[in-house]
Amino acid sequence: MAYQLELFPKEPMFWRISADELKVAIMKKYVFEKHYDLAATEVHYCDIVISNLEANPIIEVETKISYNDFLADFDKEKHEKYLKLEGMVPDYFFFGVPEYMLQQVLDYLESSKYNYYGVIVVNSVGFVTTAKRAKRFPTSQANRKQFKEYLLKRETRQLINFYDEKNIRNYSSDIDLI
Repeated sequence: MAYQLELFPKEPMFWRISADELKVAIMKKYVFEKHYDLAATEVHYCDIVISNLEANPIIEVETKISYNDFLADFDKEKHEKYLKLEGMVPDYFFFGVPEYMLQQVLDYLESSKYNYYGVIVVNSVGFVTTAKRAKRFPTSQANRKQFKEYLLKRETRQLINFYDEKNIRNYSSDIDLI
């Protein structure tokens, strides 16, 4: 997968971004530009979770590449749990979306009970910005600890899978362990 998105016309019918490209662009922004320590995909039930080793916050980003998929996300039980502050609730929740659906997402959130969610937008050249700031959920330290444990486990598995997919030889398998 390319690290920089290619330039396409901005019209929705010509420019499309894959879910993986969207995730990579957002994670690169937070790790390389905003200097967060940890970022991983598919952590528990989250598309992306971002955090630092020592300090808060825990940021969840749900990525959507179509407006229908965005609307369908509100059928998930997690949004009702977030409203009630039940279970693993991040400090901040964002939707990560391509530029071509930004206005629809902003309009929907503004008129819904989820108006405290933020929006991160990726344009056709991979530039990532915050289009709407998220409001912080009141969460507990125990909740952050559990989130970070999931995040570290997932990050480790992603690294192993990356090398496995690239068919890089695992030299430790040649060593007899006593």
